[in-house]
Amino acid sequence: MNLKTIRKCTYCGEPFKLYRTTQKVCSSTCAVKMAQVPKPSKEDKLRMKELVEKTRTIPELIKKLEVEFNRFIRIRDLGNDCISCNKKLTDIREYHAGHYYSAGHHSNIRFYEKNVHGQCIECNLHLHGNPIRYRKKLEIKLGAQELEQLDEIAYLTKKWNRDELIKLTKVYKLKNKINEIK
Repeated sequence: MNLKTIRKCTYCGEPFKLYRTTQKVCSSTCAVKMAQVPKPSKEDKLRMKELVEKTRTIPELIKKLEVEFNRFIRIRDLGNDCISCNKKLTDIREYHAGHYYSAGHHSNIRFYEKNVHGQCIECNLHLHGNPIRYRKKLEIKLGAQELEQLDEIAYLTKKWNRDELIKLTKVYKLKNKINEIK
């Protein structure tokens, strides 16, 4: 590294010659003053967190909800069999939350618990969801009437809004905490 690099001091903004790669301030005076800057209070941190939440985009909120929802499904189905192949689901890191109707093409039931079940990685990824066996087991699990209802609502369209996504994220975070305590 060229030690003659010029940078701006993070405290006072004055240019200075860089002597160390980790150097951020121009002098010991600026370093002491920077260390004395008060840390944000709990109220400030909460306000900043709320601001970040308000500026999240819909896709970011969907991703955040997807993480919590999939975690809920994995915890819910822990100890059960794979919905497609009867393999025992023993470790939540070793199976997926498999959607019968894909999340990408059926957004209205993306977070619908009856559409999503614990599925081994082999069936979900390598067999593309193993849909024929999934449907047979789903009919046994839900019953023919509920499966018909799922088929009917699968092709409806849904446009998610911020409030729904934030509310659902909070709901599934709470459900996950409750399930972890059990």
